[in-house]
Amino acid sequence: MLDHDRQWEVVFDARNYAQAGMVKGLLEAEGLTVTMRSLLGVPHLGSSGQVSVLVPDGQAGRARDLISAYLRHAPGDRQEGSDPQ
Repeated sequence: MLDHDRQWEVVFDARNYAQAGMVKGLLEAEGLTVTMRSLLGVPHLGSSGQVSVLVPDGQAGRARDLISAYLRHAPGDRQEGSDPQ
């Protein structure tokens, strides 16, 4: 659930919940605060449907850098259609 006292920024739009979970784990491992939001409006509705990954505004730049570095080195899947915001 989002902390409404903070300003959150979308840093990645994933193709599905599994991809969003991978990005969330990557960012959390680096100490960032992360949440996800289903673009269907229904959290955790199976594994399909676009999911946004959000971080507090002050962490957005670092999050995008980490995601970009990960995508450059990810084997095989280049995450087509899903780019850091």
